[in-house]
Amino acid sequence: MTQSKRYLVAAFCLVILMITGALMDTHRVVAQAPAPVTVVNTPLPVTGDVHISATSHRPLPVELTHMPTVGLAGGASVLVGNPLSNPVNIRDATEAMQPVSVGQAFPFSLPPGGVFQQMGFFTVPAGKRLVIEYVSGQCNLPAGQTFWVQLVTPGSFINTSQSNPASSVNASSATLGHVVRKYVDQGATLLVSVFRSDTTGSGSCFVSVEGHLVNTT
Repeated sequence: MTQSKRYLVAAFCLVILMITGALMDTHRVVAQAPAPVTVVNTPLPVTGDVHISATSHRPLPVELTHMPTVGLAGGASVLVGNPLSNPVNIRDATEAMQPVSVGQAFPFSLPPGGVFQQMGFFTVPAGKRLVIEYVSGQCNLPAGQTFWVQLVTPGSFINTSQSNPASSVNASSATLGHVVRKYVDQGATLLVSVFRSDTTGSGSCFVSVEGHLVNTT
């Protein structure tokens, strides 16, 4: 190839490179601003372990949502490891309850000068526990006097609210009804006391205690 042909080829290649560079400069790519991405298939399934590393001693707040339902497969069992010092309280929900209703008349039980009278009501049989649920009473008292009932068991007692005041002059009637929750263990005797607000005159009362017995063994 002659020297002149080499110059022509070199010039031609240079022209081609200049044209290509000009075309690339006019078609520059412009980057767009970041766009938000919305994920519609939530919650996303996550598998594997999650490890949290704290950079301080402060606790990290963690919020859990979409908690799964946890169940036991058929035939599975749960072991409760409570020590004997802190046993798990259980109760047979199918156990038949045995209703108990006891009443005791206190004729002339509140003589002049007397403010209360106490009597043994019920001794709980062996292997049973008495659950007291309701107390009611009626007393014939001098006008204006009220009364209340006290349930006494070994080591504890509870009082009902006061009755309405007796309203007539001669031995008018005062009544009360009170929802309670008290337990009496086997072998213990429930004592019932009737108190009145004044010692003037005399009075007589009738008190009823209602509840049920449950088995302890």
